[in-house]
Amino acid sequence: MGANNELTEETTETAQSIQGIAPVISNSQKIGLLVGIGVLLFHCLRLFGFVHDDAFITYRYSYNLLHGMGPVFNPEEHTEGFSSPLYMILTAIQMLVSGDVLIKAKLLGIVFAGLSLWYIWQLALYLKLPSWIVQSAPVLLAFNSSISMSAMDGMETSYQMMLITAAAYHFARFLDGNTWKSSAILLAAVALNRSEGILYCFAAVGVARAKPGLLELKK
Repeated sequence: MGANNELTEETTETAQSIQGIAPVISNSQKIGLLVGIGVLLFHCLRLFGFVHDDAFITYRYSYNLLHGMGPVFNPEEHTEGFSSPLYMILTAIQMLVSGDVLIKAKLLGIVFAGLSLWYIWQLALYLKLPSWIVQSAPVLLAFNSSISMSAMDGMETSYQMMLITAAAYHFARFLDGNTWKSSAILLAAVALNRSEGILYCFAAVGVARAKPGLLELKK
């Protein structure tokens, strides 16, 4: 009977690994995530007045795009002065909602930074890293003031961080045989948000090709 129970538990763990089901989460691991988010919110509130003037370049392109003039800084002057096509489109969409565009960008920045912490935490859980790493990863990331500054500067950095961490999590699941679609869409978004993001796509393809038979899975 004992041998059967051990076999059942081992089979269940294997099935969960293949299906991408997260392991049992301890209270201390949950607390690590909550502390990280709390630290992030504290720093964001402390730095809420910080802004990068380059953000307003993107906002102008977004405004003109929204009002039918295309992605231009000045009407009929077709020059590319933005660094993030995807974030420019996202900003144009958020301009449909009334309110100060900078405040909305800051609030979205907090959301994107929080999601980055969550995806880092989920990735550590999925990879079955030691419990202390799962607990400390979001906390250490939140204590990095650059994360909070990026969330508050009104630019695309926080959005890019969220896309990269989300892509890493879903790519790890893909390496275990899950569908490729989520990681592919997120990696494409990474490349569209920042031009250097294409390097992540090349790296992902290289890793996938190095694992025999992987590219034939879940087509």
